[in-house]
Amino acid sequence: MIGFYVLNSQQFFAVPETWVGTIVLGLLGYVATLIFVLIELRVISWHHGMYAASEKA
Repeated sequence: MIGFYVLNSQQFFAVPETWVGTIVLGLLGYVATLIFVLIELRVISWHHGMYAASEKA
């Protein structure tokens, strides 16, 4: 839906709308990355602990 908005605004040379869509997609990507990093840290926290312990040895 957002991709269609960006492509449609590009075809009609609506530059501000194109930038808004691009920024929204970037923000959604950034937020999704943060969410997945937090999930990863919670789900495989044992792995990070084992890695830190092996670094000390």
